[in-house]
Amino acid sequence: MFREYAVGNKNFSTFKMIVTILATEMSGITLVYYVQTFYLYGLRRMIVQMIASIIPFWAISIISVRMGPFMRNLSIAETIGIIYGKIPRIIVSILGISVAIATLSVEINVISFMTKICINSIDHRSITVLATLVIVSYTIWGGISSITNTDILQLITFFIIIFLIAGLMFIKTGKSIFEIVFFLQNQENFKFTNIFKFDIKTLNIFLSIPYGFLKFHSNPTMIQRVYMCSSTMQVKKVFLYTSICLLLLIFSICIISLFVFTGDQTLSAEEIWNYITDGMPNFLKACIIICVLAMCMSTCDSYLHLCSIMVGHDVIESIFGVNKIPCIYKISVARLVLLIIGLLSMIISIRYNNFFESVLSIVSYPYMIFYCTIGAPLILSIFGFLGTTRTALIGMATGILVLFVYKKFGFPIGISGAIVQLFSNAFGMMVAHYVLPQPPDKGWVTLKYKEKILK
Repeated sequence: MFREYAVGNKNFSTFKMIVTILATEMSGITLVYYVQTFYLYGLRRMIVQMIASIIPFWAISIISVRMGPFMRNLSIAETIGIIYGKIPRIIVSILGISVAIATLSVEINVISFMTKICINSIDHRSITVLATLVIVSYTIWGGISSITNTDILQLITFFIIIFLIAGLMFIKTGKSIFEIVFFLQNQENFKFTNIFKFDIKTLNIFLSIPYGFLKFHSNPTMIQRVYMCSSTMQVKKVFLYTSICLLLLIFSICIISLFVFTGDQTLSAEEIWNYITDGMPNFLKACIIICVLAMCMSTCDSYLHLCSIMVGHDVIESIFGVNKIPCIYKISVARLVLLIIGLLSMIISIRYNNFFESVLSIVSYPYMIFYCTIGAPLILSIFGFLGTTRTALIGMATGILVLFVYKKFGFPIGISGAIVQLFSNAFGMMVAHYVLPQPPDKGWVTLKYKEKILK
């Protein structure tokens, strides 16, 4: 029963899986924040973001054949727990929940931010409370099947509104396509020649390629979508097709930024969405609010569901043991967790009521810690490494230590920094494995042996 609540019956069609992944990935942050950053930082940022966004999906598609032994798992925490033991499983669950809370808080903040732009008279707290209640109430009574069904409608809404906004911004420029292209080529941030100038930005562009192949685990809901697929072959198709669709969606957001920049080059980040909605009829403003609400809800329900699984399945099993708690009680705990997490996210969203402050203060740190802690153990296990609890904990501690060194001495926490932290984690694990005494069944194994061990 809990398996059906967590990943359904694993009979989702390829189309439905693509839609639910896209709906989760294309969040409210994606629309609001990307439009702003593409406008401010130009063509290089667009290219980096496209590469960094789609390559993780290619990576999963390529390595999907090696994920067969884990396909019966319900979460990334369970996968880590099977390989490395209970303590790493609980750590991954706690970090995954912190990432979910951070994401939910900012998504709720996005709803409030956009609603307030379109309707100035509404109070921030009222919007935040109402948005939270709507998201939690419709997520709490359904499992993953109900989430995937609503994702279809939400993604269709997003498609319609995103192209509507692009069309309106094109009209607002008062220029033809050729005039816009000529204008942008004379702007420093949008010149094609600047892409190939060698500096730290260019280095990040090239580093985004290996970074993308190593980053597929950084979104815990993405791994859960893998476990919802019926087979590794479906995983391969779903994530390949999703990467193509995601590229088109991000490109459409880039188009909006280009049109806004063509219309006015003097806007600050806070003024960009005011410019977009300025002069719009109330009906179109309502459409934008609906679009943002749909995007935020499709992401929030997935993260809420992930939290319920990690507590109801991973934490409870790690503490009380497998099959010690009836499934009906696990589901009840999971639904209670949904409510608690939703209310906690609402409180954080009210505390950080500035959208730009919330993105930097809430989201960045949980994701960085999750990335530098979970990355290496998961990737190594996929490629055939079976380690002990001690090995995993040493690697996690090494990754966090390098992260704090980066922060302490002011090194850039960008793509290059993330790669250093990931490899530091892996290096710590390998040193611990080969220097310290290990059980005979631990180390590098073949795929068939791993399937036999984890069966």
